[in-house]
Amino acid sequence: MQKSYFLPDHVSATIHRPACPQCGALTMLARIMPARVGFDFRTFECPQCAHAHEVMVATEAFGRSFTPPA
Repeated sequence: MQKSYFLPDHVSATIHRPACPQCGALTMLARIMPARVGFDFRTFECPQCAHAHEVMVATEAFGRSFTPPA
């Protein structure tokens, strides 16, 4: 069974919520699972059509962000 983790109230985390690739509705973050060092898998679920969309996202590792600047 997967264990759930919750951020403390004082942490402000903004997570990009992509549009559903099937219907275009705004998805909701359902799960975050580690992939490899510096990356995790984020599963987004659509509240309208129930489609699940998984993406690999660069995270911080070793005190350095691997996400390319926008």
